[in-house]
Amino acid sequence: MSTQDRALEGANSAASSANRAKNLTIKADLLYPQQSQLTRYEDAVAQRIVQLDTWAQRLGEGFGISFTTFVLNPPPSNFGDTGMEMVAAVLVAFTQRIERVSLERRSGRWGLYFTREPAALSQERRTETVPLKDAPLDVRERFLTRSEDFIREYLKLCEDRLGRMKGAVSSADTTLDLLENLRLT
Repeated sequence: MSTQDRALEGANSAASSANRAKNLTIKADLLYPQQSQLTRYEDAVAQRIVQLDTWAQRLGEGFGISFTTFVLNPPPSNFGDTGMEMVAAVLVAFTQRIERVSLERRSGRWGLYFTREPAALSQERRTETVPLKDAPLDVRERFLTRSEDFIREYLKLCEDRLGRMKGAVSSADTTLDLLENLRLT
C-alpha cells in the first residue's frame, strides 16, 4: 500500500494549476472595450463632482447655512473707460445668462445645485435648477476649475455669519446680566 501526498501544496498541485490555467478561456465579447481618454476624463469629472457634493452635504448639515451667490460665469471685467466700451459692458451684462452654483437644502437634502437664469434681455423667463451632478459636462468642468474658490467663499460666509451670531448672543447675555441685577428703588 502506497501513500499519496494529498496536501494542497507541492509538485502535484503546481502541475494541476498550470494545466487549469492553460485551459482557461473567456469570450472576448464579455470584456468591456478599453475606454477612450475622453471617457476616462468624463468619468473623472463625474467622480470629483460626486465627492465634492458629498463634502458639501456634510458642510451644509454641519453649518446649516446656504450659499447661493457663487456666479460661475461672471461677466468680463476688462472693459475700458471709453463710452463705447462701457456700452459694450452693459450689453454683455444684459444679454448673458447668469449661471450659479449653490450649496443649499432642497427636498430635504443638502448638496450642490446648478441654476441657470435667463438673460435680462431675453424672451425666456424660465430659471432652471438641477443637482450639479446632472448639469452639462462643461458646467461641471468649469465648477471643478473654480471649486476651491467656492469652498473658500462658503467657509468665509460661515465664519462671518456664525461670528456675528456669537457676538449678538454675547451682547444679549451682557444685557440679560444687567437686567437680572437691576434693582428698582
